[in-house]
Amino acid sequence: WRGERLNLVSLYIDEIDADRIPESVLLEIRVLLLSHNNISNVAGIEQFVALRALSLQHNLFAHLDQLDPLLDLRTLEVLNLRGNACTGILNYRAYVVSSMPNLDRLDDQVTSKTEKSEAMACMRSDQALIAQILRNYVCVNQLELVGPLVQVHGELKRKTFGRLPVARAEHLPDAAEPARPVDLLITFWRHD
Repeated sequence: WRGERLNLVSLYIDEIDADRIPESVLLEIRVLLLSHNNISNVAGIEQFVALRALSLQHNLFAHLDQLDPLLDLRTLEVLNLRGNACTGILNYRAYVVSSMPNLDRLDDQVTSKTEKSEAMACMRSDQALIAQILRNYVCVNQLELVGPLVQVHGELKRKTFGRLPVARAEHLPDAAEPARPVDLLITFWRHD
């Protein structure tokens, strides 16, 4: 390592083991180069408290949630993730830019104020869409539960009122008629 820069490029590293680095060095590192390794988890990166530039090019990041520990790096201004599978995910850049507002450069491209505001709008839109999808999912589950109940109620109606399409007061059974199998009806109700 030289001064404020730590170069760990192409060393087949698969995790960030900050415990093996002296605390005095962790506090001084401003630039961390971890390109061309086998890293898929950046847990422990938050110990580099003064980090301003981080290169994670050509590692094994496939999902955006693997980048979540980077959100704790409040001083990070430059981030390079090129060559990782996650960069091909729809709205990848918007996700990273909106999640890390202090970022000035992402993947060797400047992040302008316009891009940052558009990224925030995009993520709000995505969040609203996800919320609607979850509401729809809940409705579908409720409808799946209602379907069998409708069948049971239809069966109860047929057993009680015969095969009439609509139960009206004039079709209610007369008290003098023999009783319907109420115990069967109660069994249906208890079942659902």
